[in-house]
Amino acid sequence: MEYREPRGFPVEYAALGFLVEAPRHGYDLLQDLAGGLGGLWRVAQSQLYSVLHRLVECGWAEVEVEFQEDRPSRHTYSATKAGRRAFWEWACSPVAHPRDLRVVFLAKVYFLRRLRPEAVRGLIDAQRGQLCDIAAALRERGSASSDDAAVAAATCSFRAGQMENAIRWLDASRKLLESAKEET
Repeated sequence: MEYREPRGFPVEYAALGFLVEAPRHGYDLLQDLAGGLGGLWRVAQSQLYSVLHRLVECGWAEVEVEFQEDRPSRHTYSATKAGRRAFWEWACSPVAHPRDLRVVFLAKVYFLRRLRPEAVRGLIDAQRGQLCDIAAALRERGSASSDDAAVAAATCSFRAGQMENAIRWLDASRKLLESAKEET
């Protein structure tokens, strides 16, 4: 089965992030997601088990089943080589849409700080570069498409302002994350 990119928060990648770290049971994974990313996003138990099934189906995870006599079988999930490759490609790439900064980008930063702290700066720099390119394109365009020139110019100005604020936020976050790294 070919993997298709999820819409919204990428639960598959978040689950993979923990499985890249170490094999886990579904319940433990649910607890890790709540503890690590609960401030950004929540996942229902049924959603997580559906995600784990998809990860196994597409070859990004494998499951080992431990049969127990008087209790339900225990399933231990681990990331495959293909799953690890997909996770690192996702985690080290900037988000495509500025609207994904608040959740998806921060999830990437979370996993990089946890698993590869030296890669955080590269992700922030790549994201900053992408936002600078978007801001420059918006400034060059000067207005959005509309039959009302003032609304078109205001729309473009708003979007450019969003990019500039996001760039300032990335710069401040880099400083915050670097100072937090020095304290640990």
